Amino acid sequence: MEIAKLSELKKLRHLNVEALNGRAINMMAIWEDGSWHLWFPTADGTLMEMHPVDAAHSAYWGKSAARDEDVWFSLFEILWQRASFPDVVPLIHAIADDFHLMAASAAKLEHFHAHAKDTEGTLVISFVRSELEYILIVARSVFDLTQEALSRCWNNHMVSLDPEAEAIRRRHPLPTSFAKVLYRAKVARTPADLVADYALPPSLAQTYLDYEPFFSRLRELRDGIIHGISRTDGLFVTEKGFCVVPTMRPFSDFPWKAEHYFQREHRLLEAPDSTYRLGHDRRLLGPFVQPR
Repeated sequence: MEIAKLSELKKLRHLNVEALNGRAINMMAIWEDGSWHLWFPTADGTLMEMHPVDAAHSAYWGKSAARDEDVWFSLFEILWQRASFPDVVPLIHAIADDFHLMAASAAKLEHFHAHAKDTEGTLVISFVRSELEYILIVARSVFDLTQEALSRCWNNHMVSLDPEAEAIRRRHPLPTSFAKVLYRAKVARTPADLVADYALPPSLAQTYLDYEPFFSRLRELRDGIIHGISRTDGLFVTEKGFCVVPTMRPFSDFPWKAEHYFQREHRLLEAPDSTYRLGHDRRLLGPFVQPR
């Protein structure tokens, strides 16, 4: 891999090279004034500027989105601007890759729905189930990857200005597992516990607990899928997208909102003996994905 000269990097006005302090630079593209800008280091350490026509799959810097559907992640902005230490960089890439994979699964759901009429019904539902379960598994991994990145920053690169807090930080390194930080003997700790145990700032300690209900349910789903206990049943094909029954597990604990429900005047399915009716209640089915 070619390495750029420091003098060359100083020419790029979006970089504050003087503040590197041992951190790595991600030479990702920049979207500015309606065009792409990208720099590659050459064999002699100079930078070669390029202007790609378009980007299909990429992270990039920009004051605005190149496309309306592009997503801004404050997490990546913080990690690349403040925490791009060499031991953290592989984790940043891994987290970003997981989000790309989940987005790819969502795109596959749209593709499956677009071709649902050409595919046998039970087969397309199997396609959807496999992607849905994969999304849940990957989403769970994002928590531990993010926790490990935070752990490496906290344990290896942070110093508290409070001598007492610094002593706690050194004596009790922050675990790399999100669950190990959050729970003690399977019971969620309080923010005060996290401050006392790891000398975390109160705002960060509270953030852990804010995500505890979602994380707890996601972990249960992921473990159930991995061990063959949980099943993502109750999936249906409608003209607006794939739908689920929000009163059935594992979907019953999802935070459904009014806009998620698929409104229909007539029943979607009625058993021959009329003892079981699916869709009689207009709010019974909620779409998992809304195709464009």
